[in-house]
Amino acid sequence: MNRATCVIGVRGDSGGPLQVLTEENSDVYSVVGITSFGPATCGGGPAVYTKVASFIPWIEKIVWP
Repeated sequence: MNRATCVIGVRGDSGGPLQVLTEENSDVYSVVGITSFGPATCGGGPAVYTKVASFIPWIEKIVWP
């Protein structure tokens, strides 16, 4: 999958971040995904997150025209 990944999530999480620590022993996080959709209930299957890195050029064009 180039633009999405599967992890645990449920309906209602849409638009929420998937974050990772930027470095070990750090308090700084990077957003690596945005929740696209998921099952109605927890345990009903994986949620799908859009991969933010795939859209960095588009985001930068909008934010810094």
